[in-house]
Amino acid sequence: MVSPVSISMIAVAWVICIMFYGTYLDTAVIVFVAASNSSASDQEMKALQETGWWSTTDTSNTSSPCELQGISCTNSGSVTQINLANSYLKGTLKLKFSSFPYLYFVDLHGNGLQGSIPSGIGTLSNLAFLDLSFNHLRGEIPLSMASLTKLNRLTISSSKIHGSIPSEIGNMKNLNNLDLSWNKISGSIPKGIGNLKNLMRLDLSSNNLIGSIPTTLAGCSNLQELLLSHNNLTAQFLHRLADLHSLSTIDLSRNFFSGEMPVLIGNTGYLSILNLSYNKFIGNISISLNNIKVVDLSYNSTSLTRTTVVTGTYLA
Repeated sequence: MVSPVSISMIAVAWVICIMFYGTYLDTAVIVFVAASNSSASDQEMKALQETGWWSTTDTSNTSSPCELQGISCTNSGSVTQINLANSYLKGTLKLKFSSFPYLYFVDLHGNGLQGSIPSGIGTLSNLAFLDLSFNHLRGEIPLSMASLTKLNRLTISSSKIHGSIPSEIGNMKNLNNLDLSWNKISGSIPKGIGNLKNLMRLDLSSNNLIGSIPTTLAGCSNLQELLLSHNNLTAQFLHRLADLHSLSTIDLSRNFFSGEMPVLIGNTGYLSILNLSYNKFIGNISISLNNIKVVDLSYNSTSLTRTTVVTGTYLA
């Protein structure tokens, strides 16, 4: 028969074993987490070094990417922001985006970056802000961008992007600002753009777009600025723009729109700028807004009727 003393000794031994094993596990977990963070930081640092955007002196004096100019990180050392706007960057855009799982802000506008936009950009599942404007980027908009479902602002203006706008752009349902102006984009405006319910500003001006404005655009109920000037858009004007009651600016100038002027376009309550110049519209347009500032209907076969006395600039 086992004595009570023996039972007590066995119990104490078990407690000591459990305490030792628990301490060992805690230590192992801490070591593992630290090693993982270090490994991720090393990958990020390597990816940044490979861009050539920093001098060898800058990158050799630190092992942490968080100490580089234009880089912001989490408390644990993961890169969250790359802000190198107007930094005289040259060469191709060869950043390995897949190395930055926590990246949510990228601003590289106003540089001399060349080449195409890497398809790996679609791996940035947390990206909310992307500005690649005023560079010399070529190629098409990668289809992988449609995976950036948290993106709020996408600006790739004033470059040399060609090809069509991917129809999958409608998957980016958090977009509130989409600017692809001053490129060489062709094809039609995709119907999927009507899925962007949060879109407030759409600028596709100065491209080579053809066809008509899709009727699905009426689904962008929060749209405030519609800028489609200097394209090759045709067909009759979209009367359903009158359904977009938040519109403050409409610029459809220098296209090939034709047909009767829509009577209801003046009923968008916040409209302050309306530019339909250099098209093929005919007929009259009625403006009944107190806050409209500019109306330009020049170089059409149109006339302007004002149903209220308002101040502003009118060209017809």
